[in-house]
Amino acid sequence: MSTPPTISRDRPRLLSDQVAEVLREQIVGGHLRAGTRLSSEPELATELGVSRGTLRAAVQRLVDEGLLTRLHGRGTFVSSGEEELSLARLVTISEVLMELKQPYHVEVVEQDVVPASPGLRRLLRMGRRREVFRLKRRFVVDGEPHVLVENRVALATCPGLLDVDFRTKTLFGSLDDFGVGISWGRRTFAAIADATVAAEIAAPPTVPLLHIEQVSYDSSSKPVECSDSWARGDRLRLSTVLRR
Repeated sequence: MSTPPTISRDRPRLLSDQVAEVLREQIVGGHLRAGTRLSSEPELATELGVSRGTLRAAVQRLVDEGLLTRLHGRGTFVSSGEEELSLARLVTISEVLMELKQPYHVEVVEQDVVPASPGLRRLLRMGRRREVFRLKRRFVVDGEPHVLVENRVALATCPGLLDVDFRTKTLFGSLDDFGVGISWGRRTFAAIADATVAAEIAAPPTVPLLHIEQVSYDSSSKPVECSDSWARGDRLRLSTVLRR
């Protein structure tokens, strides 16, 4: 921290309130910048001269306010106001938005059954089956479309998906409900220019689109779902943790 904390046990305010105020001032004042990882809980508690319980209560308050965000296995970070997609784990767009406490809603563009192309049949190892469930959604934040996602699942794998309201339900959560679990996946990233897709997510022509191709597998490594996602490059960041 770049300025001395002003925390006193002689003040009538709760210590956790004072700690939250100090951290809030650091964030709002720009001393703790977006994306900054906070020191570990023991280190920060020692630095501020408070117990870990007091620090935990203060941090939770700022998480609730949206100023901080916790990423499982990585730590607590200053929120950026942008989506951050981890490269280290199979996290979905809805999970990213929920972790960042970004209010959003989903617009279902298409939810139907379509013929599977030969390439898609090979990708999903469909054999002679020729129909896939297709789900196309827009994820809207603050009234503006951020991401367009199109998923395909072999219809025989989970025909019940046709009756799910995906305005309120997630695809992976629904697959779990039907006993079809996702264990791991493979993603391919590319920067593209596509006027049709850009129009669907209200992206200016000067903003690059991030195209994410994904295949998701169950615990036996059988392909369950494949998807294409297109996100505005000015609103989605990729992140990973590297170790030597």
